[in-house]
Formats: sequence, C-alpha cells, structure tokens
Amino acid sequence: MDAFYELYSNPSENQKEEGLMHARLVPHGTIDMDKLSADVARSTAYSKGVVGGVICDLMGQIEEYLKAGYHVELGDLGYLSVSLKSRPVHEGEKLRAGSVHFKDINLRITKDARRRMQDMSFVHCPKEWSRRPEKQDYDPKRLDEYLEKYACISRSEYMKLTGMSSYKAVKDLNRLTEEGRLRRYGRGRNVIYLPINANGEV
Repeated sequence: MDAFYELYSNPSENQKEEGLMHARLVPHGTIDMDKLSADVARSTAYSKGVVGGVICDLMGQIEEYLKAGYHVELGDLGYLSVSLKSRPVHEGEKLRAGSVHFKDINLRITKDARRRMQDMSFVHCPKEWSRRPEKQDYDPKRLDEYLEKYACISRSEYMKLTGMSSYKAVKDLNRLTEEGRLRRYGRGRNVIYLPINANGEV
C-alpha cells in the first residue's frame, strides 16, 4: 500500500523561503492494539489475546526500565531513551535533583531500520481522504458516573466504557493519572484505577 503525502507551507520569517512547500505524511489511520495483536496472531501460533497480553506486559516492563534510567533496545528497530528538562544553570552551578524532570521518550532508529524504510512508496493524498470527518470523543462524564457507582475501574472496563482500543485506553488512563484525576494500583493485568478527590485523596 502506498503512503499518502500532502504539501504544506514552510513556516519561515525569511522572505526568500515564502511560498515554499514541504511534504508531510497523511496517515491512513492509527493501528491500535487490537489490530496489531490480531495481525501478529495470524502469523504465529498464539492467540490474539495472548499476543495483546504480552504486548501490554512488554510496554509495562519497558516503562520500568526507562524510569530506572536505562536505554531499551527494540531489536534492530532502534533504541528508546528518556530526555529530561530542567532550568538552565551556569557551569559549576549546582542543580537540585528536584529541579530535574521527565520530558519525553525518544526513539533512535538503527541504520538497518533506516535502510529498510527507504523503499516506502508515496502518492499524493486524494482530496476526499483529507476531508474525512474527525472521530468524536466520548463523554468524560461517563467515567465519573462509573466511578461513583463502582469506586474503581480496570483497563478492560475502561475499554468497554469508552469504546477505545487497549492501547488508547492505557494511554488515556495514563493521561488521567498524570493529571491527578486517577491513581494507579497494581501491575500488569491486575492494575486498577481509583479516583482522586479535590484534596488529593483516594
């Protein structure tokens, strides 16, 4: 399948570069955890559920390694690493550990992976494709109503509640945890999420 691209104006204050365009990928969509698990399962002797469970456990273990300060190798695809943010300091000036914070997770691909990707083929994005309507988000009040009734929620129950894939559900639950709305307990398949009140208490 060919990948789509579209042309976009270069954001620049240089008058010589005004009107210049660059190509940007227009995705066909997002491969969620369900499709990834199903596609892997079709080419192996494992079921979709087993593949999905292994991927979830793998992601959890990778996060633990990254939090501990390790780089993580993903075969010959590349390496995952953590980037940091802090206030700028002069050479020789001390910086407290509390002033250093997580910024992002970076992927540095290998030369072999870069070479394998060179045979990508592209076609200009059809107009009808770029005008597709955006998928509407679910009503967040449904989560509040659920937690008022059951006090906690698991990843699988959150998937049923929102209609999200496993990957999107985990990502959204992590976001709610970072925002201070939920607190996570357990590990792997035994993780549950509890609501946090205005006083920061569960």
